[in-house]
Amino acid sequence: LIYTSSLTMSLFLNVLILLKVIDLSSGQLPPSPPPFSWDTIPLFIHTMNRSGALNETSAKYLARFPLATIEKDQGGDEKYEEDKIIGALKQIRSYSASTRTIFYLNTVINFPQYKLSLNFTGANEKYLLHDDKTGELVYFGNCIHNAPNYTIFDPSYNETRELWVNTVKYAMTKYPGAVDGIFGDRGATTASVFDKCATLSTQHQTEWTNGHTLMMQEAMKMIYNYDKDRGVIITNGVDVNTVNGRMFENFVTSNLPVLMNENGIRISEVHSDKCTFFSTKYNQTLAGYLIGASKYDYYMCTQGWTLQTGWDIIDENPDFKQALGEPISNATIKNGIYYREFKQGVKVWLD
Repeated sequence: LIYTSSLTMSLFLNVLILLKVIDLSSGQLPPSPPPFSWDTIPLFIHTMNRSGALNETSAKYLARFPLATIEKDQGGDEKYEEDKIIGALKQIRSYSASTRTIFYLNTVINFPQYKLSLNFTGANEKYLLHDDKTGELVYFGNCIHNAPNYTIFDPSYNETRELWVNTVKYAMTKYPGAVDGIFGDRGATTASVFDKCATLSTQHQTEWTNGHTLMMQEAMKMIYNYDKDRGVIITNGVDVNTVNGRMFENFVTSNLPVLMNENGIRISEVHSDKCTFFSTKYNQTLAGYLIGASKYDYYMCTQGWTLQTGWDIIDENPDFKQALGEPISNATIKNGIYYREFKQGVKVWLD
């Protein structure tokens, strides 16, 4: 990969890219999509301040980005996580009418700091995932190494989906106009992930997976009921039919064919995890982004999700201030080498 521009990254990279036609689930951009410009590299922000509520300097900073998601574990004086996140998004909204403000909600894990979790106690515990053989609750940490060890929603039940979507409704309506949509974490999860930690019938697996997808689609309908022009769901790791956004949480160059085929179908966030500016990983993922990005695709490289793990030093990166300009065309490939050029002279080769 060589940049013939003043961008600071430069290296050779050999990557095998398998060309194939990918059948993407249909998405549809909201009637009023997020702000987007090719003037410089388009960026998004997805973070939280664990130590307390956002101060006004931080809120004003986050409001500069076209998409701003507040993660779980946001600090604040409120009792429940929903209100801490909504409060932070309300602060961001006070500084920007155009930023799309996104509320974090996990589609699989029943995090106890959310008021939502109280709806799954007592008789309603049956709406959480149970082992079909033992009848015991399934804990996510037993399914995936180092994952949070909390209980799991069972969206095969209509009631589970209704309770979850009601939290989406709460986020959208507590302060009308403060929240534009949600980030659906673990969106790519299917019931096969439970094979290592639970016994589920084939029917239960199918109903769980189908219900999980349906829950996100029902949330999309709910969001459009309250924000028909600019409502958004960013699902993590998957394209969901009728849902208008997705994230590549840990983008690698093998994801490039999927990114290229998005081609404006939906909003895409391209994130490189455990990544520092000017590292090999940064160079690789930014190159892949520039080769594959379409309008309404945004990039970022960070070490983690708290504000202090890279999200707060974006202004220190000269690459993000470099003039880019619109792509002259989609990427081309010749003799196994990708090439793309932008109007301000940035050129990218990838083989």
